[in-house]
Amino acid sequence: MLIDFCERNGLIVTNTWFKKPKRRIYTWKAPGDWKRHQLDYILVKHRFRNSVKDVKTLPGADIDSDHNLLVAKFRTRVAAINPTFVTSDNLRKKVWILLKLLLKFPADFQAMLLLSILQQLWHKLRRNPPHVQFL
Repeated sequence: MLIDFCERNGLIVTNTWFKKPKRRIYTWKAPGDWKRHQLDYILVKHRFRNSVKDVKTLPGADIDSDHNLLVAKFRTRVAAINPTFVTSDNLRKKVWILLKLLLKFPADFQAMLLLSILQQLWHKLRRNPPHVQFL
């Protein structure tokens, strides 16, 4: 059942990738400590399979359960964000489209709408000003 679910949704079971001692594999302990099984799994998308660096259980963790805590270590990459440049032509086009939209409304509503849009734009620009490059 779990294997079929993983195949349908493009998932990978990460617990089975890493060779560990038995005490780091089992996730459930029967009452009386006479049987131990691997019942809990960490599933990741197939695309992110190489991001998983380690998966193990922590049998000594006090979580008030008959299950052991299952932990995975992931490597994450943070992509650099390049500043976006607003060209004067691009800005002009956006203002022109906005003005054309405003003309479709009645005159008294146009003023209220324009004032509201300008206030929102001003607050947005004050918080994070764009890098403007005029050509």
